[in-house]
Amino acid sequence: MSTQSLIGAQDNQSTTTGASPSLISPQTHQLSLETAEESGTGSHIDVSSSKGALPFINGGQTIQTNTAEALKKEALSLRKQVESIKRERAAMEIEVDSLCGPGAPCRARLEAMEVAHQKALQELQEKHEREIRELEEERDRMLQDERRAVAKAVEALRTAHREELERVGEKARRLSGGAASMDTSYRGHMPQADVLHSELDVLSQHYSQKCLELSCAEQSSNSQVTELGRKEIELEQLRRENQELKAKLAEETSRLRYFITGQKSDMALLGNSERTTAEVEILLRAKENEVQYLKKEISCLQNEVQCLKKEKEAAYERYKEAYVELSDTKGRNQLKMGSLNEHLRLASAALQEGTRQQGPDQ
Repeated sequence: MSTQSLIGAQDNQSTTTGASPSLISPQTHQLSLETAEESGTGSHIDVSSSKGALPFINGGQTIQTNTAEALKKEALSLRKQVESIKRERAAMEIEVDSLCGPGAPCRARLEAMEVAHQKALQELQEKHEREIRELEEERDRMLQDERRAVAKAVEALRTAHREELERVGEKARRLSGGAASMDTSYRGHMPQADVLHSELDVLSQHYSQKCLELSCAEQSSNSQVTELGRKEIELEQLRRENQELKAKLAEETSRLRYFITGQKSDMALLGNSERTTAEVEILLRAKENEVQYLKKEISCLQNEVQCLKKEKEAAYERYKEAYVELSDTKGRNQLKMGSLNEHLRLASAALQEGTRQQGPDQ
């Protein structure tokens, strides 16, 4: 076999190896052809130089054999380079076309969904904490206002009672000065005493009824306060559930992140992750709806507490008016009863005096 035939066979083999269009790109094919041509050219040069040296070296057949082996080794090296390029190309295509590789189109969408979920959870938690703080401040303010109102009412009752006692004492002193001029009018004052007793009984019943109304209003207010406490407990429970949901979302997010950055993926795992994310979104919407409902219910309860507070204040005003009226009427009745008793005593004394005077005269 001649050197030219070996070079031609090697060029044909390199061209055949580098021209597989189904495995490598045209650029890779061109690169392998250029490399093969350069190798072939170098081989021509070596063979030419070896031809020039044939007259001076014995054993030309040995040189041709060595040249053929060198060409075979070079062809094998080129074939290995082509296979390596094919493998790198195939690996790049698999990595780009994979659903879970770094260039996957779902990665940006999943990261955006993760950021949105974290932001929604943060806003929801801040909203819960703000509402709880507002409820606690409102409760403390209402209790403080109620304590101040009760203190003012007690002070007003004490002042009214003291003034009433002063007026009664003044009236008693005025009436005691003119009691000496009254005589036998006891029988005429007895119907007035009965009327005063009946009025006093009616006022006592009215006072008892007002006390019952005030007690009912206080019980209703206490029940509303209890209901408000229950709603606060429900809000606390909802906040704990949101914390658990946040932990679950963080776990799912870490799982999705591991799923995105993994080297290989399974379509079944992708379906499960998408289903779990959808379930988390549905659960988030349900919790948001529940929070809105609880907010509305708390607002209604606050309105009811305000109405009950106004009713309690109105009942307290009515109670105070009834108490003042009852105290006034009771004082007047006591004064009238005292004056009637004084008149009766004077009339009895006058009658006894007249009887004693008539006895010695006889």
